[in-house]
Amino acid sequence: MKLTNISNKVIGVGGVYVRPDEAIDITKDVAELPAIRAYVRIGLVKLVDDEAEKREMEKKIRAEMEAKAKAEKEAKEKAEAEAKAAVAKAEAEAKAKAEAEARAKAAAKAAADKKTESK
Repeated sequence: MKLTNISNKVIGVGGVYVRPDEAIDITKDVAELPAIRAYVRIGLVKLVDDEAEKREMEKKIRAEMEAKAKAEKEAKEKAEAEAKAAVAKAEAEAKAKAEAEARAKAAAKAAADKKTESK
């Protein structure tokens, strides 16, 4: 556990002087002393539980990893959807081209048949 002096004065903790913005390691028993609790209550010091900080950091990292995995999954799904749409578009264009060619061929044959009949 760490005790940080957040005041602008030197504070004595268990025979150790803690300057402003300085942090020292203390035990949980020392952190529960009435004097330390009073320092915390009036805003002279801040206590940071290393284990709690570690758990919080692990929680944050886990959340970041989950968010990254979700973003990657969404990007993959979007890419797959775009690829399917592109394939469908290409198939539709190929079908339309084939139909246009068939109509043109039929029209050319009809024109040739009509020309042959008129002779």
